Amino acid sequence: MSSQAKCQRCGAPVSVSAIFAAGLPTMIKCNSCKATHTFNYNSYILYPIAIMVLIAIVVAAIATGNTVFGHEAFSFERKVRHFYLGFGIAYAVIAELLFALYLIKCTQVTKSEFKV
Repeated sequence: MSSQAKCQRCGAPVSVSAIFAAGLPTMIKCNSCKATHTFNYNSYILYPIAIMVLIAIVVAAIATGNTVFGHEAFSFERKVRHFYLGFGIAYAVIAELLFALYLIKCTQVTKSEFKV
């Protein structure tokens, strides 16, 4: 494990908000110098895991929604898909935060380049 991922260009640490705002791991930018970071992760391992996590998020959102709708304490007339979407978004945010912590704590920045 490494200490903290840092920008190779200016030396500023990579923040969770920068990873969260990027959306894709290839578009993470430094907050101070706006350089694009390249991390040393293996995409042949990480991307299938990300697909499995995405499927798990969908299954967990459906299971949580069905559990909430099946509970007797809640009196819902019908199943509203907005609840399923809300549970899916909540689980996706948790997964994105865990991925950001993985990139910051377990990988190093291999290249920081400024693209015009």
